[in-house]
Amino acid sequence: MQVAPRTSNERARLAALYDAAILDTPDENEFDQVVRLAAETCDTPIALVTLIDEKRQWFKARQGIEDKETHRDLSVCAHAILGRGPFVVRDATLDARFSDNPLVTGAPHVRFYAGIPLLTSDGFAVGSLCVMGTEARELSEREERALLVLAKHVANLIDLRRAANNTHRLLSELRERSSTQERITHTATRLLTVVAHDVRGPLASIISALDFNDADLTPLREVVKAQAILARDLLDQILAWARTMMRGGPTVEYNVDMVHIVNEVIQGASLAASQKNTLLHADVQIPNCDTDPNLIRFILHSLVTNAVKYTSEGEVTIRLHKHDKGASLEVVDNGLGMSPETLRRLFDWGSRSVSVGTHQEKGAGLALLLVKDFCDLLGWTIRIESQLNKGTRVVVTCSELPIFATS
Repeated sequence: MQVAPRTSNERARLAALYDAAILDTPDENEFDQVVRLAAETCDTPIALVTLIDEKRQWFKARQGIEDKETHRDLSVCAHAILGRGPFVVRDATLDARFSDNPLVTGAPHVRFYAGIPLLTSDGFAVGSLCVMGTEARELSEREERALLVLAKHVANLIDLRRAANNTHRLLSELRERSSTQERITHTATRLLTVVAHDVRGPLASIISALDFNDADLTPLREVVKAQAILARDLLDQILAWARTMMRGGPTVEYNVDMVHIVNEVIQGASLAASQKNTLLHADVQIPNCDTDPNLIRFILHSLVTNAVKYTSEGEVTIRLHKHDKGASLEVVDNGLGMSPETLRRLFDWGSRSVSVGTHQEKGAGLALLLVKDFCDLLGWTIRIESQLNKGTRVVVTCSELPIFATS
């Protein structure tokens, strides 16, 4: 068995991997979807998102293998990260580098391997997206294109985490230096934590990479591209709001088209809702108002995404109503609901815990906490009514004009 040599930039490569703070994190649906798509596209029983640590290979997502990690000396992916393009082994039993590898001679009896290096934006190969089979074979051009697209998708997820973590550290330093900006910096830090944990999707490069013509790959392309566009747009909105907060607070724009914003949010949530046979409705009685559009988009997106997460075979309704002192925004669902104990701890940062949706989606439990922080900062109120197995109603009320001035 031939052990892969260390990369020529090993120390910097490991630093890039550690910057992402992704090793030993729980399973996440966004990465799990990638390995499912890779295995399905290439018709292989095994697919992995592998990260190459100093002495081990650790699987962020896996299909067809139970182990979470193996020793780096056994890793075929450690060979894949030595190059920049696809690394293919047609028959491992005939390859002197791998013929006596325990993964070849024993379970899972690997014969075929194809891996794509996960290259960060600054060129470090932190791991590999790979597929493996138990029969010798070639990798088709179509399969190679699909793996390249999916590997780019994963690399962008990792880049996004690195950027968010570095920004988080910078904001923490700024908070220590400036007591007068402590509250704003604290909120912005929490906001960027959401970027690190909840915004799952690549940036504009992955969207452009998906602009190819291949009828066989159209379903794969459309699913990944829809997620990428949604993530990019949400990231732009969050970062715009963060910049606003760092400048001292929200910025009112006049005559904001609320119907357009609500429709944007519904469109962004439509894919997840359709997968659960959940209907999305809107009742917008305030077509225009003077407000901060980035703030409204973020609050609406957070509430609607949360409602869809915990609803299946049901309905989610957005209501925007005018009242004597301002306006109220409601998101109502008939999903899983919450117990009185969960409601009591809902806005306690110290009691935050991960929960799963109706399709086992995982989240960091941060969205509602951040919405509450924004409401407190602006003098708005948020009220949540919920019953187990009956649903949840979230009401955000604003009475301070002109931050949410009806027109």
